[in-house]
Amino acid sequence: MITTEVQYMFGNKFQLTLNNITTGRSFSTTQNAKAQRQSAEWVMEAPWSGGVLPLTNFGTIHFTGSQATINGITGAINNAA
Repeated sequence: MITTEVQYMFGNKFQLTLNNITTGRSFSTTQNAKAQRQSAEWVMEAPWSGGVLPLTNFGTIHFTGSQATINGITGAINNAA
């Protein structure tokens, strides 16, 4: 199982953290991006490098416990406000 978090760090910086609960390994990167920070979306897509790269069929992807906090209001993935 993998958990992820994206956190706004001030000054147009965002930190992405990926945690592999199964192996105990994690990865984190901080990137600069100008964003309005007014919405959130969950996307699962194939990687791209001059074209869509092939993927192994891992089966169904389940997003569970997904939520976003924007301006102090937290909502679940199925709560479009």
